[in-house]
Amino acid sequence: MDIDAEQTDLCHYAQAHQQRIDHLRARIDRSARELRVHEMIRDLADNSQLPHALRSLAKMPGAELATARDVRVFLAEYGVSVPAEWDIKVECAAGDFSVVATNRDDWFPANLSWSSSESFNGRITNNSRRVLQPAALAADA
Repeated sequence: MDIDAEQTDLCHYAQAHQQRIDHLRARIDRSARELRVHEMIRDLADNSQLPHALRSLAKMPGAELATARDVRVFLAEYGVSVPAEWDIKVECAAGDFSVVATNRDDWFPANLSWSSSESFNGRITNNSRRVLQPAALAADA
């Protein structure tokens, strides 16, 4: 085999390893993003003041008109911080008051909700595999 053929073989060998490196880096990035979502959810769920804060919010007159900023300020008064990556909205229907937080991550969007009738619920959608992974959150009643 001549040197040009050896260099071509090495070039292909290096390219194959570069493709694997790129693939692994992409997997690491997706895993890091998923890890971050789970950490944010865990941090919210670990806050013992969250159920008290949401129940108090639901009892406030005019709470159904609260803006996302209003909800963030109200929760902060209880020591509850919702990550900036999450949108918050208040919903009221048929006497049920609920607060819904939605993570805007493209790969791992998540919805967390609390309602006065159903307590806490959560769902993470793994868009990299299109698999739904329900995440039920326990709360102090």
